Parts: sequence; C-alpha cells; structure tokens
Amino acid sequence: TNPSPDNVQALRSYIQTRAPSVLELFTDQDLQDFFTRPTFTGSAVWVSKLYLQDWVVLLGDAAHAVYPATGEGINASVEDASVLQSALLMSSDSDSDTQERLQQALARFEDMRLEDSQALSEYAYLLLRPTFKNKLQKIAFKLFGRWLTGSEKLGTNPVQELFFGPSTEKEVCSYATIMEEYDKQLSSLGGRPRIPPLLAEEEDD
Repeated sequence: TNPSPDNVQALRSYIQTRAPSVLELFTDQDLQDFFTRPTFTGSAVWVSKLYLQDWVVLLGDAAHAVYPATGEGINASVEDASVLQSALLMSSDSDSDTQERLQQALARFEDMRLEDSQALSEYAYLLLRPTFKNKLQKIAFKLFGRWLTGSEKLGTNPVQELFFGPSTEKEVCSYATIMEEYDKQLSSLGGRPRIPPLLAEEEDD
C-alpha cells in the first residue's frame, strides 16, 4: 500500500526475476499505482465436466473462473478456444451426420481439456484460500527446500516459475503438468492442499 521508491524498485526487481519478458510493458507510473489499487479476491470455479447434455460446452470463466492474481484468466480462455477448434477439425472428416460429428467433437474437447481446466481451478483455489498446512510448507521449503524438493522442473523455485518464469521461454507446460510438478516438489511435505470434495461438488452444481 506504500508506493515508496524502495517498494517500487523491489516490485521491478521481482518482475525482472520472475517474468523479465513483460517488464518493459510497465511504466514507472504503473508500478507505483500497483500499491494503491484495491484488492479484489474473486472466486474459483471447479467443474467435473465440460460437455453437458449433448450440446452444451463450457469455456472460459464458466469452466475455470480463477482468482485474478492467478494471471491466467484470458490465457486459459484463449487456449480453450484453440483446443475446441482442434477438436472440431478432428471431427470434420467423419462420415457421421452433422449432429453426431458435433457431439463427437465436444466430447473430444472434454477429453483434451478437462484435466487442465481442473488443474487451473486447483491452483486458483490454492491462491484464494491458503491453508495453515500450505503456510507451514512454505516455511519448511524456504529452510530445507534443496533437500526436500521432488521436482526436477521446479527445483526450489515457487510454482509460479512454470507459469511466468524465464523457463517458459524454452518450454511451456500445461496446467496439469505444472500442478503435477508442484505435487512432486511438495511430496515429502504431504503434497499440496486440495479443494475439499464436498466444496468441489457444490461449486460444480
């Protein structure tokens, strides 16, 4: 909440370390304004399926609304559209009638996208509702991370490294892969906190 020169420089250094390719997009005023903007908590949406009743398909926020600080809302929505296009094209050469081809394409979209959609929702929930367990894990990892990590991709880096970090210039991981690596990283500390099953069912309804 304090746009002091030291805080602004600390923010600039953080972006330079975690997402150097986007630093040039921010002016000095943008970095100062960051500290005075109101916080919006938002909500996370988790669904058990993306294809409903033979004609409805869920995309974007309907499939995986995320906590704003996740930084993946528009990215995931554009990717949904791209995956849906691929699924439709895969079914375009089928000998089936139009209705059946559409159903095949939408079912294929769910097969191709559901795992990533749920992984993104899990990550958003983790940011939105941090648990005491998660806080203890962060403390333990700061102290003993080099001996505890079980992920070669993440090492001792925070999970955000696979979303925005320098490594993304060479390899872009799926949401499911990112959360799998996060699980590996925390395997010796009990794994990451997950959406409670009953809550997941309620949000799905």
